[in-house]
Amino acid sequence: MCSSEDGQYIFIGLPCGFVAIEAVNHAIVASWEEEGAEFSFIKSYLLAPQCHLVTAIDDMGNLKLFW
Repeated sequence: MCSSEDGQYIFIGLPCGFVAIEAVNHAIVASWEEEGAEFSFIKSYLLAPQCHLVTAIDDMGNLKLFW
């Protein structure tokens, strides 16, 4: 789990994917699902207003990128 640099979003790794929620009202903004995807590291970067790059490393050491 990690929060965005601007504090607007929270990014959470789930047992089979990833979800982004708004920090204030906890509404789901985006989600991604893949069978067996378990993330061990998540980091977000603010590229522009309302544009975030999220990097995640899964339990097998593979890097995933989301924006």
